[in-house]
Amino acid sequence: MTANFEPDTPINNNYIITATADTGGTVSGGGTIVAGTQVTLIATPNNSYSFDGWYENNAKVIGAGTTYQFTAIATRTLEARFTPITQIVSLTINAETGGRIITGTSGQYEQGASINLAAVANNGYAFSGWTSSNGGTFSNANSISTTFFMSDNATTITANFIYIGINIPNTPSTPSPDNNSGSNNSSTGSNSGSNTVSSDNKIIYGDLTGKGYVDINDLTRMIDYFAKPGVKINLAAADVNGDGVVNMADLILFIRYFSQPGIILGQ
Repeated sequence: MTANFEPDTPINNNYIITATADTGGTVSGGGTIVAGTQVTLIATPNNSYSFDGWYENNAKVIGAGTTYQFTAIATRTLEARFTPITQIVSLTINAETGGRIITGTSGQYEQGASINLAAVANNGYAFSGWTSSNGGTFSNANSISTTFFMSDNATTITANFIYIGINIPNTPSTPSPDNNSGSNNSSTGSNSGSNTVSSDNKIIYGDLTGKGYVDINDLTRMIDYFAKPGVKINLAAADVNGDGVVNMADLILFIRYFSQPGIILGQ
């Protein structure tokens, strides 16, 4: 578009030149200008933005760069517009000792790009969560299969694992009825014992030994329960994820309870 202006009548021999900036930058210049003198407007983009152009009455002024000069022969209102720059940044995906990455590739990605991730734990280890060294977000950092939304900066994301010292690839689910808890007999499948309850008759989830509180000894007892026949635990209290069965999912959640703040047992 070529801007052609009919000179209008100046006010006290002055014209009003208004310059504004859209999101992504700033402008300088303009104001009350003496008729017939030169006007200089300057547009400065912010970081991660580029200058798109000067617009007047929503139409782009052809040939006007970041520095726009013209003669004041009419009152004018101009807007500098800017465009976000999509940066390409580096992503490194790795796994700590105890597992490996099965979905997701290190490389160059646009800021904000979504990357599907999945990991698998080795025998004797449990997945404990994803972490990023320099920003970005996970759809669910506690899920072994998740999506990462790329940071604005180069970053390394890591699948983390906890050593649990046992290898039970096919541990069957054990029901946790209303009156259960005790020994796990791998040969007979029998359970015996009594529930652990608080003073208000509520189960204390994670208190596998009936002492009235939860500590690391309860985690050790649950590991032993899966690894060694005959170990006694409170099955109702061991159902720490509240799904009605006691299995490896409860063990993994219990491990996370001691390593990650905010984990609530029994839900």
